Amino acid sequence: MPALSTNVRLRAFDGALTVSVNVHAAAASKPRNAQVCVGTAGAEHLPIRVTTTMRCASCGDIHSADTKKARPVGDGYIVLTEEDIAAATGDLVPFKKTMDLVAHPAAQVDALTAPGKSMNYLQPAPGFEVTYAMLAQAITARPDVVYVTRWVPRTALGVFSLHVLPTPDGRNVIVMRERVAGEQLKEAPDFTLPQVPEAFGTMSEEYLTRAGIAPFDMADYRDTSEEKLAEVVAGRAGVPIASTSVPSGAPALTAEGALAALQARVDSLKPKRAPRKAAAPRTTARKAAAPKTSTAKAAAAKTPVKRAPRKTAVKATATAEAQV
Repeated sequence: MPALSTNVRLRAFDGALTVSVNVHAAAASKPRNAQVCVGTAGAEHLPIRVTTTMRCASCGDIHSADTKKARPVGDGYIVLTEEDIAAATGDLVPFKKTMDLVAHPAAQVDALTAPGKSMNYLQPAPGFEVTYAMLAQAITARPDVVYVTRWVPRTALGVFSLHVLPTPDGRNVIVMRERVAGEQLKEAPDFTLPQVPEAFGTMSEEYLTRAGIAPFDMADYRDTSEEKLAEVVAGRAGVPIASTSVPSGAPALTAEGALAALQARVDSLKPKRAPRKAAAPRTTARKAAAPKTSTAKAAAAKTPVKRAPRKTAVKATATAEAQV
């Protein structure tokens, strides 16, 4: 299926983990019936699409190129020039190709926003499968945390939350769901509710126990009218399906590089220790040993050593006297 946008960068953990993805619409648009003219009675012709004519009360029929954008204010309009729109939307350009993910408490996101209309599949660009799987694991590891980002699908900035959707074939696909908040979220209708009888809780639980909880099957909720119309169209003329290729992504980030970048980011968030104070210098000086002079060594070497007389000589003299 053709992608809504290609090579969009997802940056998590302050940029330590980067994934290049292609964005695909998750919901298929329903076929629309075209308004055609087949002629009038007695003057039929082949179907011709009817065009919408733009008409001005002063100028008559006009073309879309002759129109300007304007905002209604009171009973009149404030015309906006192309320069006005460019200046107001210039800050949105970086959000078209880059989505920075920020982790928020899931309870706060659910309480302050509501689900929007769109949901998109995120497909890893070639070479980014490893970091894509790492991001999917990070999303599923903390159910109490939801990653929120901003993105410009076409011209307007939207808020989206990321989730992991397991597929029937065992893959974990990251999906991006639109979130509506602020001025886009309407207030709930004003009404009051009566007090619910306490016995209702017991009765509803008993009903679920007896009737059972039916397994969910989407086939029970499908609109078959479109399928019936599709059969009619298919029996009269074939509809070719165009195939598109997905452009290759930017150079991939390896798992080792992603882990190193994330570890560096984690280390930078650790509290830094206060520097140690320098040790005070010692005040007591050691007694210096008296140096040995080379003169004393030389004198000791020159003085001859007196040897004791040999005892053998005395013993020989004594023996000679005894023989006489």
